Amino acid sequence: MDLKRILTNLASRKFLAALVVQIASVCAIFAPAMENQIADAGMRIVGLVVLVVAALGYGKIEADIDKANLADKAEPDADETD
Repeated sequence: MDLKRILTNLASRKFLAALVVQIASVCAIFAPAMENQIADAGMRIVGLVVLVVAALGYGKIEADIDKANLADKAEPDADETD
């Protein structure tokens, strides 16, 4: 697997949600009295991470679109050179 695919999989919402559930489960085993607080904190962390990943992804998509538009403007049309 290449690095880009690994990072894409790690940034997926499903993976992050599953990871938080696993971490919360381990924490609940060692601190059963704080089970609800651990689960609530985990969900807040996942929400924050998803928000950041979505914002960064949106920024990258917009940058790629701008880059493609600039590349299209820089290439001369075949019809104009005749």
